[in-house]
Amino acid sequence: MLALLVVLLLELLQRPPDEVPPLTPDAPTEPTDLTETAEIPAEGVTVGAGPVGSEAVGSGPPPPSRDDVD
Repeated sequence: MLALLVVLLLELLQRPPDEVPPLTPDAPTEPTDLTETAEIPAEGVTVGAGPVGSEAVGSGPPPPSRDDVD
């Protein structure tokens, strides 16, 4: 039984790998230059910045403390 498994394993290792077709045959071979279409943000704009601290939570009263809950 062990000999059969060894023979099968050796056969699998000797087989050439299957040829994998490209995912998109019409894909360009050269990298695309994205600098022409990139949008540049206006001066003074920080991309990705959001509200910080209490502004991030929103407006309204603070939640009740554990002492206030009956």
